[in-house]
Amino acid sequence: MGVKLLGIEAESAQGLRLILNGILSSPGVETFIELAGFPAKSAPEEIDGLFSPAYRRQNGIYFTPTPIADQMAAWIPDGDGWVLDPACGDGALLMAAARLGHEVWGIEAELCSAVAAALRLHQAGAEARIIWGDGLANKNWPENVKAVVGNPPYVGEKGNKAIFDAVRNKHPDLADAFTPRMDLAYLFWWRSIQRSTCVIFLVSEYWLWADSAKNLRSFMAARLPVRWMFRLGQGRFLSAKGHHSLVVVNQESGDGCRLIEAEAVPSPDAISLNSGELWLVAPDGARRAGDAVVGVPLQDLANDQQGFVSGMDRGKVSNGFLVDLEGSQASNLHLRPVLRASECVANRVFLAPSGNLQVIWVDGPVSSNHELRLVDWFGVGRPKLEARREVKLGRMPWYRLHWPRRRLDMSGPKLVVPRRATAPTFCLDLSGSAISSDCSYLVAPDHIAEPVGYLLRLMAVLNSPEIHEQLEIMGKRKGVMFEFYATPLRRLKLPCAVVDGSLIVEATLEARARSCLNELVKTVAEFVDL
Repeated sequence: MGVKLLGIEAESAQGLRLILNGILSSPGVETFIELAGFPAKSAPEEIDGLFSPAYRRQNGIYFTPTPIADQMAAWIPDGDGWVLDPACGDGALLMAAARLGHEVWGIEAELCSAVAAALRLHQAGAEARIIWGDGLANKNWPENVKAVVGNPPYVGEKGNKAIFDAVRNKHPDLADAFTPRMDLAYLFWWRSIQRSTCVIFLVSEYWLWADSAKNLRSFMAARLPVRWMFRLGQGRFLSAKGHHSLVVVNQESGDGCRLIEAEAVPSPDAISLNSGELWLVAPDGARRAGDAVVGVPLQDLANDQQGFVSGMDRGKVSNGFLVDLEGSQASNLHLRPVLRASECVANRVFLAPSGNLQVIWVDGPVSSNHELRLVDWFGVGRPKLEARREVKLGRMPWYRLHWPRRRLDMSGPKLVVPRRATAPTFCLDLSGSAISSDCSYLVAPDHIAEPVGYLLRLMAVLNSPEIHEQLEIMGKRKGVMFEFYATPLRRLKLPCAVVDGSLIVEATLEARARSCLNELVKTVAEFVDL
């Protein structure tokens, strides 16, 4: 049967290379043609070199390394039917499946990649079909697909609205899969779950917790649950720096979902999908599949916010909201000390401002004389401030901070954590500092009678080894950094409880919190470390 390629007409390998160089924009023909009689080493050896780094990033082109492709192919079930890759790239996954004796079918929108895949499979003597076309189109799929393997394109919606609008219009049956800020990979996953009972995908870790993958997780839980996940970690793609990846196996049958680390050593960390909403990791020794974290979601214990976003921290040609008091002439403006991510230290309690940096903090009406001082301070930067959305909508005057925060929250006790950090770095601010945009902050619910003691105990739990372990297993990452944004923060499960307005924590943490409270009463230092 050999290898067949839809959309390419050529009589030799040299002819195919001419196609690669000369007619990349030509429309495909409507028939299959045999690629027969080519020299054994005719496939392009450096398909990566056909795409510039900028083009690869724009279109999410990151080919699968052979060792990972072989690992994924090992999960393909036996039996009749095609193994299909809906975005097959240079054919690495199809080659791995073909080496195990499976008939393979690939779909690829990039002509260069489609030709490379066809040539690779031809020289291997595989039973294969390669279609140059749309991998989301049902017409390009065969009827009998026993398994789908894939490393779908890493393309986010941000900056690619035209691409996503075109896909939405072309595939109305995928309407339920669309969410704001989603990835194109979600659509390939959704289609694959519709068409097969075994899906083996290489994907970013972000779908596990991203709000944009909510619909996908729900669909997956209802249609084809995850059975296994292999964490590959960072740097497994040479051209996708900082990328954290998972091999995910969806199957109809199995013994629950398990997480395995990159070296394929079985891990005791069981993961379950709870109503399509949240991945939970079991804390007990057994950690059987289906177990869940015992604890209270952080969103039930504290209210989180991002620090202030000014719209002009510092201007290049005029003054901004941030002021360094050393040598500053802004002392007659409304100023508040600032706490930034670089100053955060785990388990530290700030009793006084940490530095000289201040912010012009106007969250109410000002006198005409004060407004004149603000006009003089901001100078030619005023038009930039007036162009902000909230100002144009009439929700705040031009001289106020963008997205102003509640005065009580910003001046009162609050936990602060850098929005990206290599470990839990929660600290407690009692200095009344304003929190900059590179941090998130947490305040106790309004009904808590003693917020300082409550937040001290909460800080001790959040910086504990148990929470660090939970982050290692299921934390959202950017490179080597954990992300402490709203969604990852709120979903942390804390081993504590609230009884009559008091936070009940493990005895050792309770003792440390009480010791710190006693220290706060007598200290005159700028900070205390728990």
